[in-house]
Amino acid sequence: MKATLANISPTATDKDITIAYKQTMYVFIIFICGIGNFAMHKAMMESNHPMITEARGSFSKILGPYGSYILEFFMLAAALIFANMGMLSAVIFYGIYTLANGAGAYVLFSNKH
Repeated sequence: MKATLANISPTATDKDITIAYKQTMYVFIIFICGIGNFAMHKAMMESNHPMITEARGSFSKILGPYGSYILEFFMLAAALIFANMGMLSAVIFYGIYTLANGAGAYVLFSNKH
C-alpha cells in the first residue's frame, strides 16, 4: 500500500513520508493550475472573438453547450488521478497545458481589433 498523508503511521519511514508529501504537492500544483485553466477557459468562451464564437458553435453541436467545460474537467480529473499516483510527468504535462492555455488567452485578449 502506498503511503499518503492520510494513512502515514507513526512507524512510517522517512521515504514513506517523502513520497506522501510529493504526491500531495503534485495534487496541489495541478489543482491550482486547474483553477487557472477554468478561469482562462471561461474568459475565452465568454469573449466575442469570431474564432471562439465559431468554435463554440461547432463544439455545442457535438457535446452540448457545456461540452468544452466537461472536457476541461476530465483533463483536470485525469491529471489529479495521475498526480495522486505519484507521477511527476502528470504535473509537467498539465503545467505545459496551462502555459499553452495562458499563451492562447494572452494572444486572444491582447490582439483586440
